[in-house]
Amino acid sequence: MIKNFWQNYKLVSSPSITLQNMASRTGSIAESEFFDTISQIKGLNIYKNKRVKDSQSGLHEIDFIIIDGLNIYLIEFKHWVGNIDIKGDEWIQTTKNRTTLHQDPFAKLIKNTQIFKDYLQNKEVDLNKFIF
Repeated sequence: MIKNFWQNYKLVSSPSITLQNMASRTGSIAESEFFDTISQIKGLNIYKNKRVKDSQSGLHEIDFIIIDGLNIYLIEFKHWVGNIDIKGDEWIQTTKNRTTLHQDPFAKLIKNTQIFKDYLQNKEVDLNKFIF
């Protein structure tokens, strides 16, 4: 499983060898392989592609929520191809055909973590014992 994950990663990280439509499939494949691997660890509660509402009724997707005892991990997957340049809070993806501006994935993860914590608190979950 891990071998396939790294093969897929290499395909995505090196666009010159990316097969037709592989970029769109690779993110899904990597997420599935990650799930298959991590779900073999006993004692974890794993939630994949969960949507959480914020206070303004906006939806935010979290790729993985993993609960291990009192530890909660939020994981964000990206499957971008081309060149990635970081300028301030923007990540600029450039391929042969276009340029796309992305939100900083780390900032997105921090924002989603706070939204998730707010969501749980609104459901009256005591978060004092958990570590994010």
